[in-house]
Amino acid sequence: VLLMAMADQSGSAATPSVLLPNNTPAPLPSSSPKVAVVTLKRQQLQHSFSSAEMARLAVIQPCKRNDQVVGIQVNYITPDSGYAKLGILSGDVISTLNGRPLRTQDDIHWANQEIVSAPNLNFQIDRKGQLLPHQVQVNP
Repeated sequence: VLLMAMADQSGSAATPSVLLPNNTPAPLPSSSPKVAVVTLKRQQLQHSFSSAEMARLAVIQPCKRNDQVVGIQVNYITPDSGYAKLGILSGDVISTLNGRPLRTQDDIHWANQEIVSAPNLNFQIDRKGQLLPHQVQVNP
């Protein structure tokens, strides 16, 4: 196995690759996770994040680790909940939304308002110990 840099067809940026025994290149695994991108319509979000729907379709609460709040944890998500539509899984801890740390009940309230009004959503999610960037594009 040979490690080498492979240039793309334009001859610009070199991408590290591994040459397998049969001389075929295999890309090296990326050290940073890929960004998940979800596209939703604003109307879907407005209905899913109304207070009545939220109360019955997910449990959201601050998450503590080592006596420090690290984000908000989303549990008991039903498949038709707003968080499921966003691509959030039960057990995920959302540490930031659009750059703002989420720690308190007030942050949860702000996040629900941001979700239904912002043109795009950028989450930082802790999923089973792995930090993942997550984007949602909101269409009118």
